[in-house]
Amino acid sequence: MATPPAAQPNPYAIVAGVVGTAYCIAALAVMLGPAALTSHAGRDPLVAEVAGFALVTAGIAATGRDNHRIRTATTLATVVWFAPVLVGWADGPPWLRAAAGLVVPLLAAAAVHLVASCAGWLQSAVARKLVLACYAAAFAVSVTEALFRDPANDPTCWANCVTNVLLLHSAPGIVNVADTIHRWFQIACGAGLLIAGGLGLRAAGRQDRFTRWPVLAGGAVVGVTAAAHAVRVSGTIETAADPVFRSLFVAQAAGLVLVASGPVLATLRRMARRRAIDRVTAELAALPAPGALQAVLAQAVGDPGLTLAYWVPAAGCFVDAEGHREPDAPSAPGSSTLLTRDGEPVARIRHRPDAAEAVAALGAGTHLAVDNERLRAALLLQAADIQRSRERIIAAGDAARRDAERDLHDGAQQRLLALTHRLAMARSTADRGGDVDTAALVGEALEQTLAGLAELRELAHGIYPAVLTRNGLGPALESIRDAAEIPVDVTVRLGGPLPTPVAMAAYVTVREAIVDAGRRSATGVDVAIEQLKDRLVITVLEDGVPDVPRATRAADRIGAIGGQLRFGPGSLEADLPCG
Repeated sequence: MATPPAAQPNPYAIVAGVVGTAYCIAALAVMLGPAALTSHAGRDPLVAEVAGFALVTAGIAATGRDNHRIRTATTLATVVWFAPVLVGWADGPPWLRAAAGLVVPLLAAAAVHLVASCAGWLQSAVARKLVLACYAAAFAVSVTEALFRDPANDPTCWANCVTNVLLLHSAPGIVNVADTIHRWFQIACGAGLLIAGGLGLRAAGRQDRFTRWPVLAGGAVVGVTAAAHAVRVSGTIETAADPVFRSLFVAQAAGLVLVASGPVLATLRRMARRRAIDRVTAELAALPAPGALQAVLAQAVGDPGLTLAYWVPAAGCFVDAEGHREPDAPSAPGSSTLLTRDGEPVARIRHRPDAAEAVAALGAGTHLAVDNERLRAALLLQAADIQRSRERIIAAGDAARRDAERDLHDGAQQRLLALTHRLAMARSTADRGGDVDTAALVGEALEQTLAGLAELRELAHGIYPAVLTRNGLGPALESIRDAAEIPVDVTVRLGGPLPTPVAMAAYVTVREAIVDAGRRSATGVDVAIEQLKDRLVITVLEDGVPDVPRATRAADRIGAIGGQLRFGPGSLEADLPCG
C-alpha cells in the first residue's frame, strides 16, 4: 500500500471554474440591465447568482471517481440556469437569444442529470441511458418550438417577443402540442426526482446521508417546483412579476444550491479525512500501543465497525490483534481491502463500502505499525496454540492416569483382595487342624499381601484421585489432610461444582504444597481455597525452611488452564479461572 500522490490541481476544473465565473458575471450584467423585467433572475439577481455560483463551485470542488460526471452536469446546469436571462436580453444578438431559447426547455433534464451525477447514480448504465433519454426528449421539444414558434403570433410570449432567427414556419398547433408535451415532461421529471430522492435517502447509509441528503432533498425541491411550474403555466401567462412564478423561481434556486452543496460537502469531508489520515500516519510513526492500530484506523476513516486482520503464513490464516483466527466469511463488494507486499498478503481490512476510498488512502506510514502488529498477532497465535497443546497434554495425562487407576482398581487390586480372602481361609483351616507352623506361614503371607494391597491402593490414589471425581474437591483435600505427616488445616469455600481440570489443578497444587512443606521441615500447613465469581484462589501458608528450593511441578498444570502460581516466603498463591 503506497502513499497516494499529493492532489494536483485539475486543469479542467480550473478552466471550468474560470469560464463558469465569467458566465455568471456576464449573466449578472444582463439581468441587472436589459433582462431586468423579462426574466425571473432580473427580479431576483442575488438569488440567481447564488445558485449559479453554487453550481460552478460544485464543479470545481468535485473530486473522486465521479468528478468528470459532476463537472459536466454542473456546467450544463449552469448554462441552462442562466439561459432565460439571455432569452430576455432586449436588443441582444438575435442568434444568442435563439440559441438560449433552445436551451431553456432542458432545465428539467439538466436537473435529473445533476442529481444523478452528484448522487453517484451515473455509474449505472441504466441511469446514464435514462439521463440521455431525458435530454433527447427535452431537446426534441426545444427544436420543435424553435422551428415553429413565431413570437409575433404567440399570445403567451413574455421574454423574447421580437424575432426568432430559427423560425422555419409558423405553426401554432404544433407549438401547442409541443408545449403540452413539455409540461407533462416537466411533471414526470419532477415526480421522478421526488420519488428518487425519497428512495435514495431511505437506502443511504448513515455516513452517506451527510453528503447525499442535500443532493436528494434539493433534487426533490427542483422536481416539485418544475412540476408546479408546468401546472401553473398551463392556466396562466407567465410573467416575471407574478408572485407564484417568482416564488417557484426562488424555491428552484434553493433546490439547486442544495444539490450543488453535495459535492462540496463530500470534498470537505474527504479533505478532513485526508488530514485525519495524515495525523494517523504521524501517530503510527510513534508506534501505538499493541493492538491499538485497528482503533486508530477506524477513527481515521470514520468507520467504527472496521476490523483489521493479519496474515500469518505459517498458520495459513488471518488472525486479529489478539491472535484469534478470523473466519474467511464472504464480504460485500467493496467492503474488504487486502494489503499486500510483493504479491503476498499482509493484512485484510473489512470496512463499509463507502469507506473504501479512505482506506485506500492510508499511506506507507502504516506499514511499520502493520508489520509490528502482524508479528505480535503471530506470536499470540503461536502462544495460543502452545497453550492449547499444553491443555491437551495435561488432559491426555489425566486420562491415562484415570485409566491406570481404574485398571489397578479393577485388576491387580481385586486379585490381591481375592488372594487375601483365600489366605485368611487357609490360615483358619490350618488353625482348626492344629498345624501351627503352616498357620504362621500363611498368616505372614496374609500380612504381606495386605501391606501390598495397601501400597497398591495408595499408588492408585496417587496416580489419579478417584475421590476427587466422585465427591469433589473438598473431600479429596480432606483425604490429603488425613494422610499428611504434618498437621494440615484445610478451609474450602466453593460456590458450586468446579470444572474437572480446575479441580484437578487445585488438588495437585495443594498436595504438592503439603509434600513440599514436609520436605522443608514445616511444623504445619494452612490451606484456604475460595471461589470468587469466575476465579478460584488458593492460599497455602507454612513455616518450612526458606532456603530449600520449592517444588514447581504444579505450575505447568496451572499454566495449562490459564492460571497463575506465585511463591512467597512461606506462602503459595494460585489463581485459577473457573468460569
